Amino acid sequence: MIKMALMDSATLAINIGMDGITAIAATSGRRTPLRFGDSNVLPAQVWQPHEQPISATPVNGATVIDVPDLLSTAPPDQSPRAVEAMSALLAQVAAHVPDVTTVGRLILALPDQWGPRRRALIRQAAEHAGLPTPVLVNTAEATATHATSTAPIEVGSSLLVCDLGNHASSITLLAREATGWRNLASIPAQATGAHLDENVLARLDFDDSLREQLTATTTANSSQARGQILAAIRTATATGAITRAAILLPEPYPPTVVTGAQLDAAAQPIRETTTAAARQAIEAADIDIDTIAGAIVTGPAATRLNVADHLARQLGITPLPTPSPELAAANGALTMHTSQNPPDTLGLLKAKHVGMRHLGAVATPMILGSILLLQIVTDARRLLPTTNYTGTYHLDELNAYLSINAYALTALCAALGLIAAGRIGAAVWTRHDHDNDTPGRHSTQAGRTLAAAAALGLAIAAMFGLLGETLFGTTDSTSGMFLRATILAALAPTVLAAAIGLLAPYSSRIRDAWADHLHYPATPVILAVAGTAATQAAAAGLPWLTAIDYAYIEAFGGRIGTGLLGVAIALTLAQTRLTRIGLAAVLGIGGVLVYGITNARLFTFAYLVAVALWWGAKAVRLIIAAVPRAAA
Repeated sequence: MIKMALMDSATLAINIGMDGITAIAATSGRRTPLRFGDSNVLPAQVWQPHEQPISATPVNGATVIDVPDLLSTAPPDQSPRAVEAMSALLAQVAAHVPDVTTVGRLILALPDQWGPRRRALIRQAAEHAGLPTPVLVNTAEATATHATSTAPIEVGSSLLVCDLGNHASSITLLAREATGWRNLASIPAQATGAHLDENVLARLDFDDSLREQLTATTTANSSQARGQILAAIRTATATGAITRAAILLPEPYPPTVVTGAQLDAAAQPIRETTTAAARQAIEAADIDIDTIAGAIVTGPAATRLNVADHLARQLGITPLPTPSPELAAANGALTMHTSQNPPDTLGLLKAKHVGMRHLGAVATPMILGSILLLQIVTDARRLLPTTNYTGTYHLDELNAYLSINAYALTALCAALGLIAAGRIGAAVWTRHDHDNDTPGRHSTQAGRTLAAAAALGLAIAAMFGLLGETLFGTTDSTSGMFLRATILAALAPTVLAAAIGLLAPYSSRIRDAWADHLHYPATPVILAVAGTAATQAAAAGLPWLTAIDYAYIEAFGGRIGTGLLGVAIALTLAQTRLTRIGLAAVLGIGGVLVYGITNARLFTFAYLVAVALWWGAKAVRLIIAAVPRAAA
């Protein structure tokens, strides 16, 4: 425990490429490339022993799994295997972080073509490996960030990023913006090191019997010999600029030679393919080629293909120097996510263009609650016997002219408005993380936003109660009735909302979407307040519209109001459209039929209970969703 306490927290940036993995650990501003043996590149392979867990280290007799290829081709039913393989690979990378540090933050650079399904599998793999929730960035953007850190380009210009691998290549066109990069076009390119090796192999001079053996792809020996020669070609031509290089052939054949002219001839059609793909990306982006500030050419095959000079000659795009090209994506990923200042809630609300619809969800219950409170207070002050307000009202006097349940509803409205504000703030945090492909990064801030709003809602409800105690002082036996009523009305929604906000971020299963489940609709609130106001008017008359005959208000207002309360209860309790319609019809018609002052107040109380049950049901559903499913 003491050792762990003394450890520094490192930010680990990993570039997951189709041809291998590179990584950099950053501690206290110092970046350290991870070494895997004598190389900066870890082959993206794991081993699957027979009926045993996947291993990140070689196992005799085990099946070799190419992890990026598995992620690209695995069907949905093979997703657990892909997650296990990637988890083993990520754990292997993390094991190379110096043991004086712990991984406090994880940034993963992924190929641009990897979509939501594969990225979701990557996140699951990181969790299974015991690593923090990863920040995901696109490889092209990370590479561009690293290259332009030493050769900046102007905002508004574009950059061509060519990632040329041995097995997969891509051409991406990015636009430079004030806050980062915007992907204009990204297409796969059939220009790889494997194609170059095949082209060189076709030009080598060696024994005809060996050539016949290499074309006989049905035998294991021919496949092994072919793979051996292709690996030798890749090693001999690694520097790109060669005059002559020896290629070792399988026994008993003597070595052969590849010349610079053969290599250039083999690379020429691949360079043309790359140029054609670049033109296709420019056409897809629909931009003027003159706005492209430069080209970045990286990848294991980039040096051998010599694409940079070809692009300059054919398209007039100047290649940009890229320091440590094999570590460019990992370095750029670190740069993208280590210097950003954390946003604040108000700034996010402005940036996300929160509109009238969102403000209406906050303001509607507050405004309606205030109107109902004004009606109740006006009625009571108008009809109650005149006193000096020194605590001499008796409970019977209050009950005759004032519904404590209606008063409690006003406090609940205020609390619901503040909870809605907190939920919108939490949803904005979640949207910010989603837009930046960093799900869960600010889940704690989102939860605290909701919890703070809920706590404020409970405090406001208590203030409503104290206001009632001040306006309508009661005898000692009933003192505190307003405070108790308002706190109890708002207690369940506010406490449950605060608990969800504080606890939900700790569950990786729901921390990205819990705020979306807490939207309490405005319609039941509107109906409940309108119904309560109507029943209050039927019981005490209208304090303002005195021109309306009270007999009509008493005859129709109370029944309609109780019916509206019944519909509000139904909309709150029922979850499906069919059950809402059925229950709303039963409670609405029932409310009209059973109207009486006492029953109307019971319907208001029933609505308060329904809201508490709604929040309780939401909490239970989130708990169920947060619990990991047992493996079948």
